[in-house]
Amino acid sequence: MTGNSNSVVWQAGWSAAVQRPSEGFHKNWALEGFADQTVRQVVRVTGAGTAARITLSNRYGTAPLEVAGATLAVTDRGAAVREGTVRRLTFGGAGAVRIPAGGEVRSDAAEVRVAPFESLTVTLHFARPTGPATFHAQAYATAYRAEGDQLAAADPAVFDETTVSWYYLSAVELCGWRPSSR
Repeated sequence: MTGNSNSVVWQAGWSAAVQRPSEGFHKNWALEGFADQTVRQVVRVTGAGTAARITLSNRYGTAPLEVAGATLAVTDRGAAVREGTVRRLTFGGAGAVRIPAGGEVRSDAAEVRVAPFESLTVTLHFARPTGPATFHAQAYATAYRAEGDQLAAADPAVFDETTVSWYYLSAVELCGWRPSSR
């Protein structure tokens, strides 16, 4: 993405409050965390944009969280993503990120066209054990889990476990390019 940074206006597209790891009313993975697993999470944004960025939270982590990789895509159905929309996310230009205990991090912007009330899929790979996970218990949106690095998996069947919670993901922001006011 190029252009004057003053021309970028970020708006909230989706957010969820994060919670301490716990057992919930429904099966979740917060207490066990993740180890060499990929989690695919679907969120419905309220706005539109030509770019998006995510916020990941380790607010209730007791150790640094290592995210080995992340992608963003327009959702097709279930764990499937729309062909040609998968974007590798970076954090300060790097493909992996380490989030300190109690901290959060925002990804760099990724170009993706999204319409109001369309769903985006955020996929996170955790190569090393995470320990208990900061999460949002009652998302009532299906999240998917697969073994190994499945960031770019085209076959949604590899995501053979589900829950109704979100993990580490706390926000999606959207922007569109506007002419500079100067």
